[in-house]
Amino acid sequence: MKTCYLHLGMPKTGSTSIQEAFFRYDKNGLSYAKLNEKNHGLPLAAIFSKNPKKLREFSWRETPFDEINETIKRMHRQVQRCFVGNKSIIFSGEAIIDQLDNLEFDNLVKTMKDNFDKVVAIIYVRPLASMVSSQVQQRIRMGQNDFKLPLPQYRKRIEPVVKNFNREDIILTRFDKDNLIGGDIVTDFAQRIGIEESPKSNIKTNETLSSEALGALLAFNRFSAPLLRPKERTKIRRQMDTMLKGIGKIKFGISTDLVKEHISSNIDDISWAENICGFDLRGEIKSVPNPISNYEQLVDLAYSFKNSQ
Repeated sequence: MKTCYLHLGMPKTGSTSIQEAFFRYDKNGLSYAKLNEKNHGLPLAAIFSKNPKKLREFSWRETPFDEINETIKRMHRQVQRCFVGNKSIIFSGEAIIDQLDNLEFDNLVKTMKDNFDKVVAIIYVRPLASMVSSQVQQRIRMGQNDFKLPLPQYRKRIEPVVKNFNREDIILTRFDKDNLIGGDIVTDFAQRIGIEESPKSNIKTNETLSSEALGALLAFNRFSAPLLRPKERTKIRRQMDTMLKGIGKIKFGISTDLVKEHISSNIDDISWAENICGFDLRGEIKSVPNPISNYEQLVDLAYSFKNSQ
């Protein structure tokens, strides 16, 4: 049977490790989709979006319209080649549902179903208590200029999948070491698609930044970044991110009261997802030695650290 495994990467669930490990996988009638990018999020979003020029990746890169058109044509040809032959294919993309509306996602799924005997959606879902600190850190590193806890948006991301797939063709897994086969995301993913010996990933746990380093980035995002063109500020932010690794002493974490409040304010969304997934998505709230509660606290840490040097 020719199967499409559609891995829909959700926030902070190890998608990069899966993509790194499977990028060149091609064994026993199963192949990782041969696109230029390891992360298939942009190619799939660009092909099925009605207005791909507005996709955030193109915006960050300030990609010229002519180049965007040529890029989309190339991506389309590469995806079409994945449909030829009898091989089963793995597509793995992050933020696909975030960048496609319901009709666009419906079209993506329909296209896959038209070209494969079976399409399986694979989703890892992370409990909010452990996800929120990682999300805040990631968003600051991507340019967010305030201290804001992002909404989990479980229903927004899962419901389009539930509507387009039979339940037996959806693999929903709680992203937690105790719930992953072998305690590892790559091993778990391999086992769930029938691969006994999983490929190795060169990606280790994403290196986090200290609170002092995040405070410095947050200050840059608010005060300096708005004065720069998107491409320039993205370049400088990435340079800062690299330089700030290993700088600072305080491990970043959000106050337990803020996390509790965040869970409480999103309880309807969480409860809906728990009912669909069949597992807890509130998670264990863990205290940290130096919890962060607001923007000023994080930036002050960066300022204090600088003055102590």
